[in-house]
Amino acid sequence: MSRPALAAALTAFAAALVAAPTVFAADQWKQYGATCDKTTFKSPQQATVDELAKCVRLWEAYKDVSKVKGDERDRVVSAMKRLYVEGSDTDAHVSKLALQRLKVTELPERPDPSASKPKRADKAGDAPSAQVEAPASGRKKCDVPKPSDKDIKAAEKAIKAGLGQYKKKKYEAALAQFLKAVEAAPGYARSHYNAAAMYAMTDDEAKAVEHLRCMQDIGDDEAVTYLKKAKTDKDFDGIKGDSKGFKEVTGYVRVKVGNGLGELGEENVDNLEMTLEKLGYDIEVVPAGPKEGYPIIWYQHHARVQAMIMKDVVRHPETKMVPLDEGEHDVVILWDDKVKKGDAPRVYVPDPDDAEKSLDAIARKQDEALRKPEEVTRKVDHTLETPDRIEKKVDKITDAPGKTIDKIEKTGKKLEKLFK
Repeated sequence: MSRPALAAALTAFAAALVAAPTVFAADQWKQYGATCDKTTFKSPQQATVDELAKCVRLWEAYKDVSKVKGDERDRVVSAMKRLYVEGSDTDAHVSKLALQRLKVTELPERPDPSASKPKRADKAGDAPSAQVEAPASGRKKCDVPKPSDKDIKAAEKAIKAGLGQYKKKKYEAALAQFLKAVEAAPGYARSHYNAAAMYAMTDDEAKAVEHLRCMQDIGDDEAVTYLKKAKTDKDFDGIKGDSKGFKEVTGYVRVKVGNGLGELGEENVDNLEMTLEKLGYDIEVVPAGPKEGYPIIWYQHHARVQAMIMKDVVRHPETKMVPLDEGEHDVVILWDDKVKKGDAPRVYVPDPDDAEKSLDAIARKQDEALRKPEEVTRKVDHTLETPDRIEKKVDKITDAPGKTIDKIEKTGKKLEKLFK
């Protein structure tokens, strides 16, 4: 993970810890964010998006908003609304939290999610290096009527012919047959699955994801089974590592787990690893991580639903959810806890072999996320955007007026090893 992205994630982390505006004193804003008043917030329409992102994050971490009013408030609100529209999904998330503290609930429209937009440059003037894939929300659903027996028979005939071409490695010919199957039975999950696989094999990521989304629209048990199968099907290997659309629609995420508690955290981390593997996640565990006193789950925007499901696995009541701009892993989990000297650490994450009922309940949540993506995503976004409902012990956790930039940077240096 790049240093700028890591720094952004850590600043957002500080903001997430301090949802209550009274935690920080105004003099901390003078120390850490006052340059924003003289530059970015003075002329928000002339600032770069990177400058807006930096200052809005500092505002969330250090600004006491109780006395903000008049022209100052108008300029800051203008900056936050512009970042909400022009920034990344994570920028929009942080902007919304900041605007809520200013009691601004009316938000401008974000760009049409059906259109891809360039990734924000790291510096003003830099060329964008990648494309950001559009989320499923707001798209037109597929027309997937329940197929008749006749429709399924016709589709199966085309699928059989397609599989024959596939075995001969004639992928374009196989795709043509699978598309005939879709035409014959558009509400038949197997038709879409084979078409999606062949689009992935022929490097057409957008159409592969489109057919996977059609399977979500079908939403029956067969469709959900195929969506889960796609996570391990080698036919999708060419796109699954980098395609945010594929990850969002199938629930495939790459997870890194770090242990901030050393030997005292081994049982929880081992159980966490085994549980996540049983749930089908791609896991990497590193032996060490920074000491924070509670678990943290960093998540990229497209992986937020799966990250929230993982929070149910972690089980620790003080687990923090923190947005992450970019990185090799879609979700990064740091395990840590407060343990008094001489006491045995508490086991929050049970051995999955002894927790079949809870494991089954979490698996059902995974299936529900595949079956009803828009509904589940709305619920998750509502939870993430109202941190005061889940951060009940913020005042106890922040043992000073706030985490200083020095502390955040120190944590960042430790985390670099976790993100490598």
